[in-house]
Order: sequence, then structure tokens, then C-alpha cells
Amino acid sequence: MKPYIKYEGLLISPLYQPPPLIPVLHTMPSTFEYDFQAEGHSIKTKFCTGLFINGKFVDGSSNTTIDVINPTTGKIVTKVSEGTEKDVDLAVQAAQKAYDSAWGLNVSAVERGKILIRIAELIERDIDEIAAVEALDNGKAFSIAKGFDASEAAACFRYYGGWADKHHGKV
Repeated sequence: MKPYIKYEGLLISPLYQPPPLIPVLHTMPSTFEYDFQAEGHSIKTKFCTGLFINGKFVDGSSNTTIDVINPTTGKIVTKVSEGTEKDVDLAVQAAQKAYDSAWGLNVSAVERGKILIRIAELIERDIDEIAAVEALDNGKAFSIAKGFDASEAAACFRYYGGWADKHHGKV
């Protein structure tokens, strides 16, 4: 499962929506809001449907979109920006620049571990919202998305973050 994190108040992730499908409002061309209702849970979620390149959300260079379809209902939930080869090249260039200038060897293993643990904490903090999006995107039960998918994602980040300061002389 891909991790979901908060950025500028938006939930970053691929999207979704199960029964009942209730699109609420598009506040900007690349933002989607949804009021998730299932298994006794009511969760409001909002996230960007654009591409995340160089630290910000942008529409794809082709200005085309891809339908996000709920596999349970077969209905279109929303549309997300379609990435092109040009968009991939821009993302790779931005990632390389970040690695060379700010990330790369400038950040110790211990600091990287702390970042992974922080991601785990953010997943745990927003687990209901993440599980709602995962349930919508995959057409699965909210309880499974929360109890397994989202919680296991947090556990993986926490586990590998914890290894960052363990040195046992083995390669």
C-alpha cells in the first residue's frame, strides 16, 4: 500500500469512493472532497488530484485526466491528472536536485530513521481518513483498510525507521 500523508491540509494519495458515492465539491480544479459514510464511520476527506512534482501539486502537462473508478460499484469517483513522460522527467529532475542539494548524503541514517518514524506517526494520526480513501480506491471494507492496510503501512515505516540507528557490523 502506498502511504498517504498530509500536505498543506490535503491528503496525498490515489483516490476513491464506495457506496454511497456523494461528491461534495471541487474547491479548485485539482482538489476533491468526499464525505465517507460506512460501517458507522463518517469521515470528511479532501485531497489533491494533481501530480506532486518539486514540492507542489500541479496539473499534468497534457491537461488530461484519468478516471478513478470504484471497483465495487463501477462508478467514476473522480478524475486525477494524467502524468506524461515530460512530467516524469520533471519529477526525476526535481528528485535528483533535492538529493544532490538537501537530501542525499547530507542527512544521516539516524535522521532518515526519524523521518520514517514521523511518517508512521502521521499515518497513525490520520488513520481513519487514510483508511476511508483506501476503501474507496480499492472497493474494500473500511475495517480492513484501517485494521490492515493503513495500520500495516504505519508499522512498516516505524519498523524500518527503527533500524536506522542499529549498527551490527553486517552488510
